Amino acid sequence: MHKHRFRIHLGTIGVLLSVTCILTAIAAGAEWEVTYPQPFAEATWLRSHQRLCFGVDEKTMHEVVNDGTNVICGGTNAAGIGFAGGPFILGKSGEIVDIRSGVPVPERVLKQLRARVDAAHAKKAKVLGEVIRFYMTPWLQAEHPDWQEINSVGAKPITVEQLKENAVLGCWNSPYGDWFIKSQVDLVKRLDWDGYNMDGFGCWSHCFCPFCQAAYRKDTNKEIPVSSDVNNSEFRHYLKWRLERYTHFVQKWTATLKSIKPDFVSAPWTTGPGRWWHWMGAPAAEGTDAMHRVLDAPFLELFWDFPADQGSNLLPAFTCRYYRGLTGDRPAWMLPYLCEQGQFNMQPPRAECDLREMTVLANGCLVGQGYWQQNPDAPLSHFNKMLADREPFTKESK
Repeated sequence: MHKHRFRIHLGTIGVLLSVTCILTAIAAGAEWEVTYPQPFAEATWLRSHQRLCFGVDEKTMHEVVNDGTNVICGGTNAAGIGFAGGPFILGKSGEIVDIRSGVPVPERVLKQLRARVDAAHAKKAKVLGEVIRFYMTPWLQAEHPDWQEINSVGAKPITVEQLKENAVLGCWNSPYGDWFIKSQVDLVKRLDWDGYNMDGFGCWSHCFCPFCQAAYRKDTNKEIPVSSDVNNSEFRHYLKWRLERYTHFVQKWTATLKSIKPDFVSAPWTTGPGRWWHWMGAPAAEGTDAMHRVLDAPFLELFWDFPADQGSNLLPAFTCRYYRGLTGDRPAWMLPYLCEQGQFNMQPPRAECDLREMTVLANGCLVGQGYWQQNPDAPLSHFNKMLADREPFTKESK
């Protein structure tokens, strides 16, 4: 092969400099620049471990692994302590506490959780810890009330006494975000998670905390607009700024966890559960397209026949392809609903269940299972065998 050498003439350099000056002027006029962090390399264990089951507990772990599951997760909403724990944060002195009450988690409980993870690892399964939203705990509310999200101009943080009756969130754009990440690092070190799953993942709020106000003022020379009308150009400018900031926060969060465990997998529930009205949800936007590319395998609920949605569900095949695109042709996990979660417990015939799972697989995504979504006619072992039989063709496919 011939190697070509290119010479750039001085006149060309002059033109390039002129264009650069014009682009710089445009950027300056925009006041701040939207940047997109680079995706992480695909986590290697996702290539060999793809048969995930939710709703696993200590009693059912051996059963679901024997049925072919190789990725385990407890409750999808971190309702209490699940299989591997997770609704936790660091306490004032660095101990692990319940994220809502601030009560320390007993050492014996932490040892039990670690024993469950070790038992799953002994069976060659991976474990996702269950994480929950950015709640303020009593000691944080007492010592750092300015870390609380503030959703209206002039509002004040609530008192610790009021916190007992009110669930409030810490603002990820404040030092709370770094504290939450530090807490995750400690949990991974203590409990040896292979990844995390999180419900309540997003940046919905219109926040006026001191840190958001100062950052917006610094970046744009403007105040955060009071209006949350998406037709208001000032609000749209703010929303774009906030979403871009959240993308970089998620990138930092993922990178920090990978710095202590390089093959760690970030797999939270992502934007909009397969319904068209996700795009109609402004100003309650949950995250950017780019955010999906600084996760490892975002999760999505995939609805088929959920009457409460009144026909607003997206075509499942389109939803799978759309999210495969959002991730940059990397993994995305779908939980195809066979029987609905807690609302409609009738499960369709096996042929329909097979069709739903194969629709996910054929359109480029990974299939998640729910322990509650099985019956004698359509057991977990059947679905896992169906997936395993196709893995020679689906692994690392594009």
